[in-house]
Amino acid sequence: MPEDTLYSPLDDPLFLSQTDQPSLILSSFLFDGSNFIQWPREIISALLSKNKVGFITGECSCPPATAKKHKSWIRCDIPVSRRIKNSIAKPLFNNLQYAASAQFLWSDILERYGQLNVLDLYALKKNLSNISQDTSSLLDYYGKIKNLWENINTMDPIPQCTCGAMKNCTCQLLKRLLDRKTQTKLIQLLMGLNSGLEQLQTHILTLDPLPPINKALGMLQKIERQKLINDVTSDVAVKSVAYAAKKRTQSYSSKYEGSKKRVKDDVFAGPEDGKYSEFCGRSGHTIDECWRHKTCTFCNTKGHIKERCYKFKAYNAKKGNSNMEAGSSKAVNNAELVSSEQDCHY
Repeated sequence: MPEDTLYSPLDDPLFLSQTDQPSLILSSFLFDGSNFIQWPREIISALLSKNKVGFITGECSCPPATAKKHKSWIRCDIPVSRRIKNSIAKPLFNNLQYAASAQFLWSDILERYGQLNVLDLYALKKNLSNISQDTSSLLDYYGKIKNLWENINTMDPIPQCTCGAMKNCTCQLLKRLLDRKTQTKLIQLLMGLNSGLEQLQTHILTLDPLPPINKALGMLQKIERQKLINDVTSDVAVKSVAYAAKKRTQSYSSKYEGSKKRVKDDVFAGPEDGKYSEFCGRSGHTIDECWRHKTCTFCNTKGHIKERCYKFKAYNAKKGNSNMEAGSSKAVNNAELVSSEQDCHY
């Protein structure tokens, strides 16, 4: 049997499976009137997965009451309407609960909340012009700007041809419009990057033709990764130097404290060391041996002994010089006497 003649019940929009329960919710968040940009996309995606999007677009309209599929259509339309209502916040749900069908319910929602809001579009484009990378990573920054692009495109899409003339167009006008829009997005992406990527920005802008956004993003990610590796290596080196300096400081400090402690222990040790001078408060000698307690026998001054007296040392030095002069004079006299005696013998 040819592939195009195979029948699957899932291809029939009037088919209801066991998972098609009216109590299900079609979106990950409830519609409250202020989040209309994202909410319809989730509803349409959920209905497409169940082959039920025709119930809100009108492609799967209600058959006549006399048709065999009329009741089947009603059985399918009720769950679709109920799921859309389950995805709406309670205050809005009370104003939409009397819609006759899923198509009327969807049209009512679009009529009330789907009109182009110039103020919202202005806010989105202003945020787009002011967005920058700042402290965000490249992927986070790209996610923010891409979200703005998609919201703006939803609120202000490219007008579609309704007369059919675009089908016969040979100048590729639509492609050129899309390329121009992609170029604008690429420039906006590069404008918000942090400093340090100027050389790569210039390189990307000089390419002809301009690369797709995903390719430019890949080039930027490589540079970001390289800078991150260099920053980590530099940070490790700085921390190693700081750690070594800290260890040296701690080593010097511990040695200094240890030497201070040893000096303190030696100087101010208590009487338990065996010898302790109560006069000067130091260990290693008794009060009888303490030179600070004795009187100098040379200058009669208390607080030092004769051997430590600078006057005695000066006296000894002077006396030594005098003895040396006297000794040399005596040697000269002896030499003269010997010479005289020799003269007498001759």
